[in-house]
Order: sequence, then C-alpha cells, then structure tokens
Amino acid sequence: MSMTEAARQIRKLIELTASNLTDEQAASLPYCFPAWKEGMEVKEGERYAVRVSNAVATVALDNEEPQIEESLVLCKCMKSHTTAQENSPKKSEDFWEVL
Repeated sequence: MSMTEAARQIRKLIELTASNLTDEQAASLPYCFPAWKEGMEVKEGERYAVRVSNAVATVALDNEEPQIEESLVLCKCMKSHTTAQENSPKKSEDFWEVL
C-alpha cells in the first residue's frame, strides 16, 4: 500500500470517528471533518469545515501590510440540499448553523 493510500484510509477513519462526536465536541475539531465545497449533496445534520478569512491589523513597526488569517469553523446542515455559492454557510443561515 502506498503512503498516499494509507493517508486516505486514516483520513476516512478520522471522519467516521468524528461523526460520533456531539456538536460541542466537534466544534473544537473542525479539521476532522470534510471541507464544504460547491456541488455536494448534503443531508440535514451533516457537518462540514468552512474556511473563514479575517483581516488582522498589525502594528506598523516595520511598515508591514495587514495580514489575512484563515481559520476553520464547523457548520451543521439544517436542510438537505445541493451546495452552491448562494446557499453557502457564509450566506445562508437557513441552510447552515455555525457550531
């Protein structure tokens, strides 16, 4: 078995195990869940990691540019649907709950 295939199997095990966590437990482990993307069939109750960007102001000691920090948050599907930009977790509270 290749290292890539082993990594895929380990990832699948992580996702299966994470699916048994409560929402509260899962919210602190967003990297253990699949990433949200367009074109997926999602079901009510499924949870997906969503990348969020935040502009962070830095002290201008060295004339540095403001930095963009990215983090993951976990979102729970509230209605089964096919994912699209117009119903993304960032735009549609009817379809998603941020945990």
